[in-house]
Amino acid sequence: MEKKAILALGGNLGEPQKTFHEALKRLNLRAVFQTLKLSSIYTSRPLIKGQPDYLNMALLAQTRLTAEELLNELKVCEREFGREHTGIWQPRTLDIDIIDFNGEAINSPKLTIPHKEMEKRSFVIIPLLEILPEYIHPVSGKKITQLKMELQDDLDISVFI
Repeated sequence: MEKKAILALGGNLGEPQKTFHEALKRLNLRAVFQTLKLSSIYTSRPLIKGQPDYLNMALLAQTRLTAEELLNELKVCEREFGREHTGIWQPRTLDIDIIDFNGEAINSPKLTIPHKEMEKRSFVIIPLLEILPEYIHPVSGKKITQLKMELQDDLDISVFI
């Protein structure tokens, strides 16, 4: 059965724009998912000063995988593009997070969906609003427009492309 997943991509090392394109191409070719909608690419300041700015985007995809299978495939892809886990909020070539999976709430040792930080991050909310203006957070019940109004981060997010 086909399920819908919302993914957020981010990166601030190398050429993130090129990395996003190549990673999505690879994941689609491997039949991990089929991309249905892509947001623009956005730029934002990092959460920790002294790092390069980040590029971010969101996408809606269709998949036959379970949430954990999808997570495993995304982690493989991150490693293929040079991702090293050096700690929270550290520079990275590619980060792919599952923001939502079929509107379900999932809490397992490996995975929390919807993503626990999504409501606080303009670099998730604004690209998501672009591709799914009707999105409703499955736990809080808040519309994406309300989540945008409640944002408090100051990361100067803007459209990159």
